[in-house]
Amino acid sequence: PVVSRDRATTAPVAGATPSPSPSPAVTVPAFPELRETLRNSDVELHLTNRGGGIAEAVLINHKAEQGAVIINAGDHTPIGAILDNPAAPALPEYKLTRQGDTVQCEYVSPEQVTIRKKYSFAPSKEKKDNYLGELDIDLQNGGSQPYSNSGYYLALGAAAPIHPKDYPSY
Repeated sequence: PVVSRDRATTAPVAGATPSPSPSPAVTVPAFPELRETLRNSDVELHLTNRGGGIAEAVLINHKAEQGAVIINAGDHTPIGAILDNPAAPALPEYKLTRQGDTVQCEYVSPEQVTIRKKYSFAPSKEKKDNYLGELDIDLQNGGSQPYSNSGYYLALGAAAPIHPKDYPSY
């Protein structure tokens, strides 16, 4: 049976209101990081198997002091990662599969819940400024018991100053 289906072209918070007490830290075994890239004329998305999310979004036509503007650069939680506890994110290994202009990330939890995320670019007739991506998330319970989760978080990424005179409010 299908647990739920979320489709997001913006970044709403998925799931129920989280409980006030944080979840205990979950340990994920070490694994090598793999990446796939989706690109159009304006943005390049670097997807990672670490949590099945966007490790970096490179704005190809925008320049910072050190090259192109990169959103979520560095060691940040991948955009689109599903977290039980954002203070101690456990990022399991997802299987990455390219399907034409789409990258699918798939993970089967210990409870036998399959999480499939599909990343692609939204169709557009515009010749420039095509930054809109799509994330389609499917959860399917393959276990023999009903699955219950009191709430979860969807990571939305991080930004850093483009140059030294940037104000934090920009």
